[in-house]
Amino acid sequence: MKFQDNTGNAYYSKGAVQRMSNARQSNWYWEPQRTNNFEVQIELDNLGLPKLSDTGSNQGYKKDLMLSVANFDAPGMSISPIEVPYGNNVAKFAGRPSMDTSNITFNDFIGLDVERLLAAWFNLIYDPKKEVVGQAKDYKTTAYLIEFSPDGKIYRSWTLHGVWLGEYKLGSFAQDNNAVRQILGSLIYDYFTETEKSELKL
Repeated sequence: MKFQDNTGNAYYSKGAVQRMSNARQSNWYWEPQRTNNFEVQIELDNLGLPKLSDTGSNQGYKKDLMLSVANFDAPGMSISPIEVPYGNNVAKFAGRPSMDTSNITFNDFIGLDVERLLAAWFNLIYDPKKEVVGQAKDYKTTAYLIEFSPDGKIYRSWTLHGVWLGEYKLGSFAQDNNAVRQILGSLIYDYFTETEKSELKL
């Protein structure tokens, strides 16, 4: 454990020094995970999206979006308690689970028109011209969050089930910089599970 003396100098307890020494002697069999060693794959090629001219890398829409992801909030869940009063106390039991919404940011490209691809997906959910909401079978899909070790091997993966684009924003423009234009969105999903490596289609 790390402590500080009266002068503000840091020192470690004997136990902490011993643990660090043991870690060095073990040749560092553990490694810190990096936040940039990831991919997000969204299965869009099975949704029947219209062919978009001059859009894509000829590898399929899933690959196009995968190459464009800049930031992604990993999935999460919470469970609201059911409270049952009893005497002067309250007993709490597990209630209905609730899934988080995962914010996602895409880099936009010329020749890999991410904006038009996201717009086509969003139109399956809600068509602003016709003012109609689509059916879930036409816009829901599956997504994968894949985490890699620093040497490029798959370390962990999660599957997001029943995914659809709940938010779609064109981002912002600015005359005073030339940064990469980004498109903001959010993925809504029914639930998520840990993925078996055999399920991944890399």
